[in-house]
Amino acid sequence: MKKREEQEWFGLLDEITADLAENHIPDLDTAEFPLEKDPDRLAAIKQRTFEKIAGISPGAKIKTAICPSTGGELAPTASPVGRTGTNRPKLLRRYALLAALAALLLTGGVLAGAQPEVAAQMRRVLQYLPGFAGVADSEKTEQRVEYVQPLPTTHKIGKGQLEIRGLSIGEKNSTVTLVGTGLPRASEVTLRNGQGEKYVFRRATLTGAEGGWTGFYSYEGRIEVAGNTTLIAEGQELPLKLVAPWEVEQVADLGPTAEHSGIRLTAVSAAVDEEKMKLTILPQLPGEVKINSYGFNSFYKEVPSAKLFNPGTGEEIPYTQDETFPNSSEIYWERGKEAVGGAKLVIPALDLTRSYDQPAVIRLPVPEKGSVEVNRTFDLFGFPVSVSRVERILKGAKIDGEGEAGEDSIRIWFELHGDEQAAETLYEFPPSLLNGGAVWHRNEQTDKLEWMLLSVQPGQKEYELKVSSLHTRVKGPWEFSVDQP
Repeated sequence: MKKREEQEWFGLLDEITADLAENHIPDLDTAEFPLEKDPDRLAAIKQRTFEKIAGISPGAKIKTAICPSTGGELAPTASPVGRTGTNRPKLLRRYALLAALAALLLTGGVLAGAQPEVAAQMRRVLQYLPGFAGVADSEKTEQRVEYVQPLPTTHKIGKGQLEIRGLSIGEKNSTVTLVGTGLPRASEVTLRNGQGEKYVFRRATLTGAEGGWTGFYSYEGRIEVAGNTTLIAEGQELPLKLVAPWEVEQVADLGPTAEHSGIRLTAVSAAVDEEKMKLTILPQLPGEVKINSYGFNSFYKEVPSAKLFNPGTGEEIPYTQDETFPNSSEIYWERGKEAVGGAKLVIPALDLTRSYDQPAVIRLPVPEKGSVEVNRTFDLFGFPVSVSRVERILKGAKIDGEGEAGEDSIRIWFELHGDEQAAETLYEFPPSLLNGGAVWHRNEQTDKLEWMLLSVQPGQKEYELKVSSLHTRVKGPWEFSVDQP
């Protein structure tokens, strides 16, 4: 940034009065702006903003403190020098304008005169990627997706079939997800544009199951999309329909959105064809949270089934998922009489995994033989967990009259507390293992973790159980009214 440009921006800031700022500057969501792109520039803007809003003389030292409610944003704590009779609520409102003024300068002053590539870096873009059940964030990927396949396509090849589930072409990297049934597993596929230029996508991951496989393929570099583009697989040229991706400022702009217990979900619907509809749930979550189930399958008994029904008649609409490799967040339904005029989706609860950087530690005694009573309750990331006893099990011993212990082990007996009506309930937690194995068992009545079997060394007198993730249920409901074109 040139010195002259900095002086011009600060001159504009000096013209902003408190009245103008409070009554005429629109509310801005600072989470949409990557202010950390240029730390020196941001520091200078913050300094001048503090001086203007708080009435601090230019050049004066400012005492700052971390304000927890703003995720670490700086806020002045010292009283303005030489001022008396301060209206405290007014002063607090002025402090609250810091983020809005800084964002205004960066998005107004900076973007107006910046080079296009600089402006693109500072403007966050969210792009919906159909087929991948997700959104690309230009702030995180440092590239924009230029083309996507709007819907999955299925192609007959001999006695089998190949589904192109998702395809995206980006500025630097492109990907495709394929599902094959009755076909050999492909190690690579080739994209060819209308000019005859070919781009080879190499296999990154491949998962097989009875009757089929799914593969994820990628290409590094730029792809020139021109004319009729095809995907070459199994010696067949499969036509592709590519369109620009749907771009939004926030995920909630993609469809109806609902939020419970800090978990925000957005439903995106699309017509697959004249007879079939598809719905994808897009979660907006912190990085340490993963949704295992939306209630679309029966793998997690603690989560009741999600329901799709006609909001006018209350008649339930049956839905399906891909039989071989379903996306856990996608469902399909037929446009029958019960689906005329749209549908309403109700998700009663979610099954989550919460992960933590620093593990919780529970230290327990290891008996030489038999068992030892513990009867202690531990706090596990806010959830109370009791340990009643620790039991020593020697190698080869029968466990509950069934399987044998493969090595010297201990069995820890737990009780997971918590009201079933609570917003979030703990069901189990896997141990963080550096060596050895582990087996854990759920109580058949409560469906919660009851005991855990862990390997120990001969003569070991204490066990340090480390836990870095929790398996919980979060109650809703999340409700979505879905249009049906």
